[in-house]
Amino acid sequence: MDIDENKGFYDFDLDIQLETQIDSYEQDRQRYWEALGDFSAIQFDQAERFAEAVLKNSEKLIPIEEMDGDLSKLQYEMKKSPKKFDKRITEILNSGLPSEKKTALICDVLKDYPEDPRSEDSPLKLVWERFVIKMSWEAVGKIEEGAKKIFQLYNLVLCSTPSKSTQQFLGRLSRCYIWGFDPECIILCRAVIETAFNDSVTYEICEKHCRKHSQIGDFSLKDRIEAALKDSIIDKDIAKKAQTVRQRGNQAAHRQPSITNVWGIICDTVAILERITQKK
Repeated sequence: MDIDENKGFYDFDLDIQLETQIDSYEQDRQRYWEALGDFSAIQFDQAERFAEAVLKNSEKLIPIEEMDGDLSKLQYEMKKSPKKFDKRITEILNSGLPSEKKTALICDVLKDYPEDPRSEDSPLKLVWERFVIKMSWEAVGKIEEGAKKIFQLYNLVLCSTPSKSTQQFLGRLSRCYIWGFDPECIILCRAVIETAFNDSVTYEICEKHCRKHSQIGDFSLKDRIEAALKDSIIDKDIAKKAQTVRQRGNQAAHRQPSITNVWGIICDTVAILERITQKK
């Protein structure tokens, strides 16, 4: 790369530089371990295969990739839970055993205590590195698109201030949209308007305009939208948007996780909030 003396590396886009750094790190890492010799090369290969299997299983939370027999040691280390060891140590400390016996038992427990996977001595160090590389590639791939989405979102900033509970959902919604978690955005949009309607449409308003559902003991989001319309808190256009967001949120959560038109649903959500918070 030709570098402008005044700009330095600032002459090149940050996401491209990050991709170059990740790629260089990954190649140097592989060369280093393969150059150490047969045993180290085997150790590296086992860690890579194990990490890949863990990643596939973790992404779906179901067993997709089976572990080979030679990966059993790594699997054993991965399944170690510090909480279990901590609980065992606490049980020993709280027992009525003599101090000498407690010390001996704790020492035995600590011999097998799981090391921090980032530690140079950890059997999972190479596995940890592969996870970091995987996350780095995913993160850098979303930088440019995420920056564009920030520009989009700024134009939707509310003029009014919703409740704190609604604000918390909005913060999560913004982060999910920026990082490309589209189905989660739709689900959060539904949660956002549900919280807002719960805050703005009282039980008394619902009682006046809706029939209470005895089985659930409260009014649903659909009920609150209808009650808000009848009580002139919202107009027909906002009520239609709210029912759409509600339905799409239900679909994303139960039937259609790959649902599209995320931006449109976010725009509708903000329009709903703008109207309902102004009426409070």
